[in-house]
Amino acid sequence: MKNEGRKLLLNIPRKDENCLLLMQLPDSLSPESLQEQNKISIVSSRPGDQACLITDTQSFSLSRVETSNALVLVPTWIEASIKASQKSQSSPHTSENPSKRAKTCDEKEKESEDDLLIKTNCHLLGRGSGACFLELQEKELNLDGLQKMLPIFDPFNCYKKFNGGISLKELTRKCQHSEFQIKNGLLALQALEYHSKYSMVCEEAWQSANQAIVAALMECNEFENYFIDNSDRIVSETLKRMNDPYPQAEAVIRLVLSKLTKSNNAEREKLSVDFKQVAVIVVHQLFAKSLTWSEDDLCQEWQAKVPGDTREISLDMLKGVAISSSDSQGTKWEYMPRDKLAKDPKERLSQLFNKRQKWSKIDLVTYLEPLVGDSVGEFLASNTITLSDNRDEEAASLLVRKHA
Repeated sequence: MKNEGRKLLLNIPRKDENCLLLMQLPDSLSPESLQEQNKISIVSSRPGDQACLITDTQSFSLSRVETSNALVLVPTWIEASIKASQKSQSSPHTSENPSKRAKTCDEKEKESEDDLLIKTNCHLLGRGSGACFLELQEKELNLDGLQKMLPIFDPFNCYKKFNGGISLKELTRKCQHSEFQIKNGLLALQALEYHSKYSMVCEEAWQSANQAIVAALMECNEFENYFIDNSDRIVSETLKRMNDPYPQAEAVIRLVLSKLTKSNNAEREKLSVDFKQVAVIVVHQLFAKSLTWSEDDLCQEWQAKVPGDTREISLDMLKGVAISSSDSQGTKWEYMPRDKLAKDPKERLSQLFNKRQKWSKIDLVTYLEPLVGDSVGEFLASNTITLSDNRDEEAASLLVRKHA
């Protein structure tokens, strides 16, 4: 129900208009777009749960409301039917009087229009009439909720109990969102698809694939420039470097490889591997051996482990991976991976300040921006204060936590 200032003819195909529930469409959904949908369904995951209307690309929660800004005139169906029947019975069925002049085309058209118009009493369906409406509110997909529905694929532990994942149809039913939204969510979560079922790859399996890919890049001369003519070659070489590859290993490798390629496409075509991401994988492996490194030792070992002789590592690549501190003995780097911290912004902020009391704004933005986005400045202004020490420019640029 949406007219945008235009007159609409509302056809009610039932004898009792009280059997109908009108839907008031939001601005993001027009009657024209509804007609263009391939499939429209109203679903509820469990009896008693809120129903949702799902189109090809959107989803809306349905709620019953008793007030609306729309007023609808509803004709009394029975009276209209009787009048239509009476008019039909009063029409002569005998042949026309020869003496009567033939009707013009305009007269016939006007008569046809009059037949469609039936005068009948109407009542107002709207505020105070006791009528109910269905209000539609567009739903945004909650990625955290979607991730919780995905089983963990762990080929090294409890593998026999793994059920293969969950289908797209089942996710659509449980999440009450369109397939389009679910597919985009699965892509954002980097979910594994295997035999049309989805799951989340455990960290151990992901790192195992990462290490095998890096080993293939290191040991195969054809990949030394980080250009791959055919993804099948890198997948084949990676499989050779995995210990006891499992049936889903190729699918996992292609998923991991899609993240390492700039085109985010691991299909059978030319690929360009992102050197920065490979370098970050290598430095994670180094920190797995030791949580703290001196800057000189880290850079030397890191550069030696990175595939290719023509690419150079940069300390900027350590953002979100490790934090630095300096003293009389030099600069040290301590492992603090961003993806290991809490997903809640305030909880993550507490973890950061539990680690150290003073932070530079740049470092805090590095750890918080993925959670709060463009509002990171407002978030820091609400939860931190800047040190005011005019004697020390470096201290003046540091932030401390604001306590309630």
